[in-house]
Amino acid sequence: MGFALIASAAEPARLSGAASYDGQPSVAVLQGKPWVAWVRYRDNEGDRVVVRAGEGGGEGEIGTEVLTPQPGQYVRPVLAACQGELWCLWTRSEPDQVSSIWYSRREAVKGRWSAPEVLVRGEVRAHQNVEVAASQTGDLAAVYQVHTGKDYDIHLVRWEGHGWGEPQPLSGPETSDWDPVATFDAKGVLHVAWSGFRDGDYDIYWDRPLEPCDKSLRRRISARGEYDLHPWLAAAPAGKICATWDVVRVAGHALSGSTTIT
Repeated sequence: MGFALIASAAEPARLSGAASYDGQPSVAVLQGKPWVAWVRYRDNEGDRVVVRAGEGGGEGEIGTEVLTPQPGQYVRPVLAACQGELWCLWTRSEPDQVSSIWYSRREAVKGRWSAPEVLVRGEVRAHQNVEVAASQTGDLAAVYQVHTGKDYDIHLVRWEGHGWGEPQPLSGPETSDWDPVATFDAKGVLHVAWSGFRDGDYDIYWDRPLEPCDKSLRRRISARGEYDLHPWLAAAPAGKICATWDVVRVAGHALSGSTTIT
């Protein structure tokens, strides 16, 4: 299964072909050029995270770079462009290991992707579902969910120039929290949203994380009584933040059981 990239009103550019099963694409624009990352599967090879520029080369291997030399089980790569560089982050999930988040960086000077590294060193708990956001002034932030042993919490890490900083928890044990998303507004302020489960109901929560010493601005932005899932944020040039999410109404339904990614 292949897919194509459509840029503005241009004709679709096919990026992959029949020799592989391709899915979970993500796109970012660097200096006017679109880049696409996705998970590629081939028989007897397992998954690999691959990336390529979305213009030129045509379908096939030309221009496609493999970010994960070892085949495995990889989930949801995401891309961000920041200060002339590209970042790709993804979840690695193996049957005999807890899920973890990895990243690769394409530096502007070298023009090639770095070897994969773990995002949060020392984190032994299952963590997954990463999203990444970049500001026009060069800030880079990643949000993801961490399994505490009882439920999931949302954590935030920021790039500090030479490495990722210490994780900052954005939610606590009062809810089980899923599917975080982040964006920077026109003033370079970070906004984060996620879906939190409490008392048989999913709701969308929003926060504007400040420094760790400052008070959280977290609040619920959806109505109680229905399943509010899969949030997304977009920043308007004039400064507004727009949020969308799915609403599901399921009468009499509560907990769906213990679950984690495998």
